Amino acid sequence: MGELREKADEIVRGQAGTDDNSDIPRQFYCPICKEVMKDPHVAADGFSYDREGIEKWLQSGHETSPLTNLKLEDKIITPNSTLKLLIKDWGR
Repeated sequence: MGELREKADEIVRGQAGTDDNSDIPRQFYCPICKEVMKDPHVAADGFSYDREGIEKWLQSGHETSPLTNLKLEDKIITPNSTLKLLIKDWGR
């Protein structure tokens, strides 16, 4: 599982790492939308995505994780309240 996590971190770093926003924690970015998440949700792959982005991904027929490309066990997404609060507190 460590190798999978490293690959996902590499993908997120590549998508979110911009010089002008280097003070923004990379975990706050949606890997799909490439913007700071407004409504983070956890998908079956265990990663967080902005609700709108992951819903569009799933509704368009994808059955795989946007980060790992592995088949998702289900299409249930759950609010990530902790991450939402962290983003809100950071933005103050």
